[in-house]
Amino acid sequence: MTTEQPWARHRTTELLDEIHPGEMKVASQQGKDLSELTLAELQSFNPVIEADVFDALSLEGSLNARNTLGGTAPTQVRLQLARHRARLAV
Repeated sequence: MTTEQPWARHRTTELLDEIHPGEMKVASQQGKDLSELTLAELQSFNPVIEADVFDALSLEGSLNARNTLGGTAPTQVRLQLARHRARLAV
């Protein structure tokens, strides 16, 4: 059993951020989302990309990547709901 290194997920997200918009256009021209490209296609953009990229490209991965105040990560949404319920005394 392997333990995910905290930096590994962030590195994958950084690699995705480095993909040039022109390269992302390849996916849209094919009528695909980035998550629908093959690993080989993604690696043609950046050879360092590994199979864990698909975790980051999933809906859950995308939401969790935004784990900052006001972000879309489920943790942040729950915190904001609790904060506003308390403020409104609901």
